[in-house]
Amino acid sequence: MTNIAIMGAGAIGSTIGGLLAEAGLNVVLIGRGPHVKAIKDKGLYIDGIKGVHRVHNLKVTTDASGVEDADMVFLTVKSQDTEAAVHAIEPYTKEGSTIISLQNGVRNVDKIEEVLKEGNVLGGVALFNATFLQPGSVTLTMRGGILIGEPDGEISERAKMVANVTGKSGIKTKAVKNIKGVLWSKLMLNLNNSIMALCDIDFKGCYADKYTRKTSMLVMKEAVNVLEASGIKLGSPSVLLSPSILTKGLRVMVKVPDSLIPDRLIKIAASIPLLEDVRVSTWQSLYKGKKSEIDYLNGEIVRLGEEVGISTPVNRTLVQMVKNAESELEYMQPNKLWECCKSLGEVV
Repeated sequence: MTNIAIMGAGAIGSTIGGLLAEAGLNVVLIGRGPHVKAIKDKGLYIDGIKGVHRVHNLKVTTDASGVEDADMVFLTVKSQDTEAAVHAIEPYTKEGSTIISLQNGVRNVDKIEEVLKEGNVLGGVALFNATFLQPGSVTLTMRGGILIGEPDGEISERAKMVANVTGKSGIKTKAVKNIKGVLWSKLMLNLNNSIMALCDIDFKGCYADKYTRKTSMLVMKEAVNVLEASGIKLGSPSVLLSPSILTKGLRVMVKVPDSLIPDRLIKIAASIPLLEDVRVSTWQSLYKGKKSEIDYLNGEIVRLGEEVGISTPVNRTLVQMVKNAESELEYMQPNKLWECCKSLGEVV
């Protein structure tokens, strides 16, 4: 039987680890003290869109040595914690084990390979959403699958094997090409996290409010310009959507005035299968008084813009606003955020 370790048992890691354990696999969750204690006492509670689960057959620990018997190690820590986490598990990672980065951001695979042997790392993208607001409990709030791929952009037998094992969680998992391009596509979707976090607004609310839509268009316009200048090729998060169509669609979308965005598109976005009050990871970080991944989301667009010589004032401003909120949280009304951003860019 495949042994699995989850390094960084938060919302995503606990959901995957818990569902795999419920399916009968050997799973070790490595997390923070309060979460570990709560699971030891009462098991891991998972609720939400896939029903209620109470998982007891989990090993849990706060120690990185929990990976020592693992054939597969899912790294699900925040991007700012990647280096520290990899250095922590490196002495205990057994030969032949596979490390799967299932994180936000686009540079984690490279960071992992700088520490561990090149060739045993896979990239991954989680397309579902979960919340982790109290120890011992996570809520699956949005349906979606998991995509796994090799850093070189090909599909390997190893990636297929990892996808097959991961799929036993009940979350549809697929091995794909161009995983780094898919990570950039996921980053594009995550650029709106800052808006939702700053305005204390959920996923559906972000698409329903005209001011957050307008701000989103400014953010996306900068990102599309930077990506095109850099030559980065997006990878599609859906088998129904080719990378070329995805790129063209983004390019067209950011040029359409909000007044011309059809009601049908808004209704489609609002009809995605999810619970009410879906809260993104940046919002969860601010809510819990923790540092967010903003430097690895909107901050990544700022960094890339500097490399290619394109200004990204809206994304840069959102990065600073989120950092300010990390120190002193004060939510903004969507129209106020729009007023702050509209002078920095213009929706064509």
